[in-house]
Amino acid sequence: MSLSLENLSKFSILAEVSVLQSLFGIKAIISLLAMLNLSKTFLCLSIIWRAIASPASQVPLDYANPNKGTATLALARLQSRSPNRKGTILTNPGGPGGSGVDFLIARAGDLISNVTDGEFDVLSWDPRGVNHSRPLITCGFSTEESFQNFFENSVFVDGIEARGNFTDENDLISFFSKVNQTDKLIVETGQKCVEANDFLQFVGTVSTVRDMVSIWDCVEKENGLNYWGFSYGTVIGNYFANNAMRCTLIATLNDADGTLLGFAETCAQAGPANCSIAQANSTGPEIVSELETLIDTAYNLTKLGLNNVTSFDFMLFPIAWSEIVLPEIELFESVLESEASALTTKRRRRSLSQKGIPPSSDTIIDPTVASFVSELAITCVDSIDQPEITTQILFETLVNVTHQISPIFGEALVNQPPAFCHRFPTRAVERFTGPFNHTLAFPVLVIGNTADPVTPFQNAQKVANLLGKSARLIKQDGFGHTSIAMNSDCTQSIVRDYFFTGAPLFTKASRKWSYLPHRSSTVPTEYDYRISERSKSLVHIRIRVI
Repeated sequence: MSLSLENLSKFSILAEVSVLQSLFGIKAIISLLAMLNLSKTFLCLSIIWRAIASPASQVPLDYANPNKGTATLALARLQSRSPNRKGTILTNPGGPGGSGVDFLIARAGDLISNVTDGEFDVLSWDPRGVNHSRPLITCGFSTEESFQNFFENSVFVDGIEARGNFTDENDLISFFSKVNQTDKLIVETGQKCVEANDFLQFVGTVSTVRDMVSIWDCVEKENGLNYWGFSYGTVIGNYFANNAMRCTLIATLNDADGTLLGFAETCAQAGPANCSIAQANSTGPEIVSELETLIDTAYNLTKLGLNNVTSFDFMLFPIAWSEIVLPEIELFESVLESEASALTTKRRRRSLSQKGIPPSSDTIIDPTVASFVSELAITCVDSIDQPEITTQILFETLVNVTHQISPIFGEALVNQPPAFCHRFPTRAVERFTGPFNHTLAFPVLVIGNTADPVTPFQNAQKVANLLGKSARLIKQDGFGHTSIAMNSDCTQSIVRDYFFTGAPLFTKASRKWSYLPHRSSTVPTEYDYRISERSKSLVHIRIRVI
């Protein structure tokens, strides 16, 4: 049986907040699964599950024209450990461009299995163009060296040197002097992508959703779909219409600053014994001010021709703050204290598929580069043409956002994949534009954190409102990206009950995280410890320090 609105017997979906990663894109996995009338359009292959090698499934490259070839999707599954197996939960790590196979292998499978008492198989896959799936998105890059050389001496590698919120006129002049070079690189990058990968029009989100349903048809057949999507796993992009750039940047950066304040406030609560950058009786705002002073000091040293220090900017997962972020800040301080030091901190770039995972024998592109180009390509093919948007306007918007919204994080947006989309030369063959308000057999469960620097709570609210009576909303009072960033046993219990019953009784609920993310005297419960250990493994696969 193929999944469609008409024959949906059970439709359990958990959506971990929603916001547009693309500036002008359309991604709607959650809504698409319910709204598209999908029929099986390929031969369901026999999937043989092996202990080591991942199985694969073939799907049409173009669902509207199967003669155009096939894509091969890598799959991974953690089997139920219960004699009372209840079915399968599909999961997607986000991105776009995140590897579901690596996500599951790195204990995401264990995390979801533990939350649901081991009574479900947990299944994930590498979306078309990503990681172990083929064809693979490379955009013509294979090594980090080739990537760095291509973008050498540009804002995409060097970032922006500016004090605070662009208060120095010389910084503004220097920044805008890079518009033409940046625009040229954006155009050349897009051309390089389509020349190296002639299939990019088939890697959009609609195709990924069709793949997901095809996989489900093979695995569960008669059973309704259970899905736990993180981040990009449930994005509704066309909500922002023509003002997509401003709405998306403002929403994201409001919560980015909120996450930083949350880091500082929990550090102050933990005290100097447990958070080394705190002092006796410190407050959250005072710690933020100290961090701003630290950044200004680094700026001044750079202007003097001394060490080029780049701060560690990873704030997505509070559970890692004490063991990852604090040591980096301490290192940062020690570098600044010694003008003669030869130590230069390297650039930090986020990756979804590294630490703790053995290298794959079929990896043909540096994983850090792969993460960037896959996000770039998928984000941009999902976007719409807006010829009135120029790179000059992009720069002006970043300055305005830095002035008005986020003096600390505003400048960081210039080298993110969405910055390429207004000049990208190809678009997806299919896009979904709604409607999003169909009545479902079981409501979608939408979860958002109070301060999520990537997918802010206000967007979770918008998704829930769009889905109307077919949505239930949880507001988790915590910081970081998605609900697993800070464990809440209350949230986890709702998730468990949801997958068992499919019908939360509440319309809206508010839940709080279980304990401080910094080292402190707070004693987590056994349940907290079990879940937090799984969450830490997820933190590690989302970080790569190079």
